[in-house]
Order: sequence, then structure tokens, then C-alpha cells
Amino acid sequence: MVYKVYKNTMMKRAFEGTDFAQLDPHLDGPSALALATDDVTAPARILAKFAEKAKVLEMKGGVVEGNYYDAAALTELAKVPSREELLSRLLGSMQSPITNFARVIKQIAEKKAEGGDVAPAEAAPAEAPAEAAPAEAPAEAPAAEAAPAE
Repeated sequence: MVYKVYKNTMMKRAFEGTDFAQLDPHLDGPSALALATDDVTAPARILAKFAEKAKVLEMKGGVVEGNYYDAAALTELAKVPSREELLSRLLGSMQSPITNFARVIKQIAEKKAEGGDVAPAEAAPAEAPAEAAPAEAPAEAPAAEAAPAE
């Protein structure tokens, strides 16, 4: 971010024919420019935070991506988080359901292991593997053959 104080007449000449010409009515008394290329809301955030401490600083108006904002709108714009913060919030909200799902699956697995439900299920196939395998194989084979015929 760049913050510079210029003469009002120089700023008026520089603003002619640009989106910044909307700021001409505010160029009375001491004026400065705050410019940013990476984060368009950064100047508003930084100046609003500093204006809380330095009561002499007053935001008059601004142009963000070609749109004019008055002092009240700049104060609201200053409340918008930075791009990096918004991306981290998005990533966190995307990870939250996955993390919760993994936790629930882990808890279910732990309850089955503690409750003894897992041991009998593992023991049954070990005791009678010959009975379970042939009973399941014929039931699946005709269904697989019937599907291509239809």
C-alpha cells in the first residue's frame, strides 16, 4: 500500500477523465491518497484502524475498482476481511464437514471394537468359510448375467 499527500490541484488534474474524478468534491483542505494493487480493501482497513486512534484523520471518499464510495461506505468496506483471510475461512468451512464425518466414522469403529460386535462378526466367517462363500456366489452370479441380457 502507498500513502502519499499531494496538492489538491495536482490531484484534480491527474484525476481528469478517470474514475477518480468522482473524488474532486472532496479535494478541499488537506488530502492524501492511499493506493493498493494487491488487496483493494487494504487501504480502507488500515486507514479505518488508524483513524480510531488518530481522531484527526478523516476518510472523505474513495474509489475501489471504479466504484465511488463515501465515508460511510468506506467504513463498511473496512470491515471486509482480506482475501487471504476469506480464503482461509472458505477452506476451513470446506474441511469442517469432512473432519466431522471422519470423527463420526472413527467413533463408530471404536464403539464396535469396544462393544464386542466386531469379534463375533469376524469369528463367524472363520468358523464356516465354506458355507458362506458358496451361498453368496450363486446369488451374485445370476444377477450379473441377467443385467447384460436386459
